[in-house]
Amino acid sequence: MTSGPGRRRLAAAVGIVLGLGLTGAALSTPAVAANATSRIEKRRVDGVKTPTLKWFECAGPGIECATAKVPRDYDHPDGRRSNWHWSG
Repeated sequence: MTSGPGRRRLAAAVGIVLGLGLTGAALSTPAVAANATSRIEKRRVDGVKTPTLKWFECAGPGIECATAKVPRDYDHPDGRRSNWHWSG
């Protein structure tokens, strides 16, 4: 078994490798967690019906527009709503 400076270098190298590996794992974990939807948020979002787009011809032949009513506040989905408009 190595003793003295050689053993200390080996221990330092092992410590650096393990430290970098753990740091990489710690840095990658929040990115995964940030993309996950919490149970509370999922219940809030799933509790609101997906709006149906109502398409109609507008602004000339071949151009269609759509409207949908969406809640202004998803914590109170039965409250005030806004009309959203799309064209394409």
